[in-house]
Amino acid sequence: MTNEEVKKIIDASHRRIDKKYADDPSYVIRKRVANTAGDVIRIVNDIPFSELAAEVYIICDEVGFKFFSEKYRNVIEFAKLQPDKLCDQLYKYLRDIARQIKKDNLLQDFFMFMSIFAEAYHIFEEHRQIFLAYMDLLSEQTEFLRPQPFNHNQLIAGITTEGKILTIDDPFPNLDLLVYEYARSRKRGF
Repeated sequence: MTNEEVKKIIDASHRRIDKKYADDPSYVIRKRVANTAGDVIRIVNDIPFSELAAEVYIICDEVGFKFFSEKYRNVIEFAKLQPDKLCDQLYKYLRDIARQIKKDNLLQDFFMFMSIFAEAYHIFEEHRQIFLAYMDLLSEQTEFLRPQPFNHNQLIAGITTEGKILTIDDPFPNLDLLVYEYARSRKRGF
């Protein structure tokens, strides 16, 4: 798949989001998720599936945290096998994982898992691209863990020792929103 083909997938997803969710509070997160899906597709694009599946399996086996390992491994494999469907399905998938994290009180495990992958990215050059794909997904997952999901003025900074979410003010809130609105206005002929 070429970069142009990936761009077409993302653009088509953005058009569907603009049409269906323009006035919905989930609009910004949906746009961000579509971009993350595109990044993951680009990352895994040049890795043969058999090699990708083997590397992801080994990484997940070494890292542990079976629940998280399998959830995000599924996304990475899906990105390779059905990239044209990932943009549209990733939002629901991440939302559902966030619900389960909150319901089962897995915030500490999630952030431990995320920190292991962040550290591993800097240590293991051999699998760096796959670690990058994981980090893209894990970073996007935090969008769904905010105490107030559609408050884009806050970023997740981590968790307290009691397992509560720590947020900080985003120094550049909704910076990406300007790009989305500009693209929409150009499509309308403004």
